[in-house]
Amino acid sequence: MFQPARKFLPMIDEVFKTLAEKTKDIKDAKVEHHKFCASVHYRNVDENNWPVVAQYVHDVLKDYPRLRLTHGRKVE
Repeated sequence: MFQPARKFLPMIDEVFKTLAEKTKDIKDAKVEHHKFCASVHYRNVDENNWPVVAQYVHDVLKDYPRLRLTHGRKVE
């Protein structure tokens, strides 16, 4: 099967590992690794920590300009 995004897999692995490490001390933050993306769920995180989670995501992604940030319902 032709999967042109395959070249991004190592980069997505790095992002996943970094985000999982950065958010590990934030209660109820959840980082999921999907094949072609990583998701950071903060639905159950204390509302006071939402900006912290968002900042972590932005800080990590600034080092990966070829990746794109999208938003969902309490997921980045």
